[in-house]
Amino acid sequence: MHEHKEHSAQMERQIAELFQKAGFNAIPSYEYSFKIGDEIKDGEIDVLAYKDQTLFVIQLKTTHARANVRDIFNHVEYALKKAGDQLSRDTIYLDAEEHFEEYKELLNIDCTFEELEVYPLAVSTSFEGNYTLIDDRFRKISLFELGLILMNGKGAFFSLKDFMSMEDCFKLLNMTLGGNIEVGQEFFNKSLEDNEEQVVAAMEGYNLWSNGKECTSQDLIDAIEKNKVWDQLEE
Repeated sequence: MHEHKEHSAQMERQIAELFQKAGFNAIPSYEYSFKIGDEIKDGEIDVLAYKDQTLFVIQLKTTHARANVRDIFNHVEYALKKAGDQLSRDTIYLDAEEHFEEYKELLNIDCTFEELEVYPLAVSTSFEGNYTLIDDRFRKISLFELGLILMNGKGAFFSLKDFMSMEDCFKLLNMTLGGNIEVGQEFFNKSLEDNEEQVVAAMEGYNLWSNGKECTSQDLIDAIEKNKVWDQLEE
């Protein structure tokens, strides 16, 4: 139990670093409490990330690959439902103006409470339930896809498949989804360096960032809501 908790905390730190490298202000493991009537509610947001007047609220679900329909159903029905319950509690806290100052300074938020847009998101180490709405409210994507968007790595990944072995492609997926984000990034970057000329030539048309230079909050939202990581595979 302790090892799982430490592994999750490490992944939260690494996800916050992914956001930071993409130009977001981000913090992991944000704990809070608030009062509803006479009852005190406690919660923890796995990652908070801010940019462009938008606050991304991340709940991470670490899991394993499933080989049968029942396990997949249970993951979508129960694990993601739990993420939805957590996000619901998070948004109640964040939607109350009296709590704004508690996280404003931590994230260097440069807009007013009225201007702030909150974007809750469930992130899982599996692909099951992707791009669905949990409780008809909250979107879910995989950690692998979130990383590709924040690194603008779609072109590199889909071009690398022409130069990497199938074994190495699965190795990269397993490292990222398994929580070895930093090792996955190193492996990804090394593969890019080894095939730089071919990769650059093959990356046309795969840009996930609107200006090609930095990831805006709208770029991230569009990539999630319009399924931009995989859209060209479906054509």
